[in-house]
Amino acid sequence: MTGWLATERLDVVKVATPAVRVPVPSEVVPSKNSTVPVGVPAPGALGVTVAVKVTDWPKTDGPGRR
Repeated sequence: MTGWLATERLDVVKVATPAVRVPVPSEVVPSKNSTVPVGVPAPGALGVTVAVKVTDWPKTDGPGRR
C-alpha cells in the first residue's frame, strides 16, 4: 500500500484590516451616479399616482364552474 507522508507547514496568520480609502459617490456631472425611474416628475412638479386592481376568476371545468 502506498501513501503520503505528512509534511511540515508554516503557520500563516491573516488579519483583516479596513480599507485605507473610502469610495465616495461622484456628485459632478457627467460622472454623477444616479438613476431616475421612468415617469418621475421634474423637481418641483407634482405627479399623479393611479392604482388599478384587477381580479379574474380562473376558467375551470367541472363542479364549481362559474
